[in-house]
Amino acid sequence: MIVGIFLRHIKTYKGINFVPLSDGEKFCGLVGNNGIGKSTVLEALDKIFLANKEWNINLSHNKSLDDSNIPYIVPIFLIKKDKIKFDTKELEVVKIIDKSIKQIKASNLPSRFSGAKETVQHIEKVISTLKNIDDYYLIPLGVTLNNKKSFSVFNAYFKEKLSEFLEGISTPSAELEEAE
Repeated sequence: MIVGIFLRHIKTYKGINFVPLSDGEKFCGLVGNNGIGKSTVLEALDKIFLANKEWNINLSHNKSLDDSNIPYIVPIFLIKKDKIKFDTKELEVVKIIDKSIKQIKASNLPSRFSGAKETVQHIEKVISTLKNIDDYYLIPLGVTLNNKKSFSVFNAYFKEKLSEFLEGISTPSAELEEAE
């Protein structure tokens, strides 16, 4: 299930926008006035799942492609744990991301993202509809215009959580240096 999607500088969406798609129910409908962005959401999902689709960038985007301003599409996936398999390394990273997003607070998100409170409330609402949240992974993951993976507004927060994890891992070169 796709809980919601972050769109940055995509078609009708300027800046960073979170679009809730599901509140935990098995049905999702996109309704609204003409020009509100329904087709944009569908085109963005099409881009994620069919990578050969062209990017439709917002016309007012200043074409700066540095990481602080690059367009991206990042869905938040809710995946039943028994429906997906990860190798050991992937699973460790997924567990950290899953645990972190389930505990996220608006204060953990960038101050420039005006929709932080509503995004966190939506995530909490979806979590509250599940019988057992521990049966699911909640994972935001998408791509930027230059084909890099992105967690959207969660990038810095997850990097911090993952760096704590990585600090606890000894690398083979470090082990060799210690042995000498």
